[in-house]
Parts: sequence; structure tokens; C-alpha cells
Amino acid sequence: MVTVAAYLSRPRQWVAFTKEWQRTIRPIKCYHAADAAACHGEFEGWTPAQVADLAKRALPIIPRRTEMGIAIGIQMEHFEEALKGRPILRKQIGTP
Repeated sequence: MVTVAAYLSRPRQWVAFTKEWQRTIRPIKCYHAADAAACHGEFEGWTPAQVADLAKRALPIIPRRTEMGIAIGIQMEHFEEALKGRPILRKQIGTP
């Protein structure tokens, strides 16, 4: 399964979001949920409790500073089936 999500907001709100988000997640520079869950990458050496504490502080920023969230997911076998026999499209899209 691959899921992609995005949030929409107005420019002023993005500026406020970015400042608040960066201040809150320090010393992390780029919050990758998969890395956080695995205590990998920038989260190397973190405990699950530390990761959970950061999430508790950072995640409430999202609904405060964005207007809408959008997400879509696809099972990889469906993705592969849809691109079977379409090499040009496959090359353009690549892999999630």
C-alpha cells in the first residue's frame, strides 16, 4: 500500500505553519513519519516515547494552520496491474 497526502492552505498560513513546525520539531529538519516510527534517519537513537512526545506537540499544528487535507492510497498490486503493458506511462510515473 502506498499513500500520498497533502494539505492545502493560504500563503500567510503556510508561513505561520512553517515557522511553528520548524520550531516545534527541532532538532529534526525534515519529519518523515516512517523514519520516526522506525527510529531511523534523523530519529536514530530516539526512543518510541520521545517520538510520541514530538508527534503530540507537532501534529496539532496541522489542523491549526491548514484548510484542507487530501489523501489517496493504492495497493501496489493494483498499481502494477494498471501499468502492465504501458511501458511509456510506467517510465513517466516511475514507482511510488
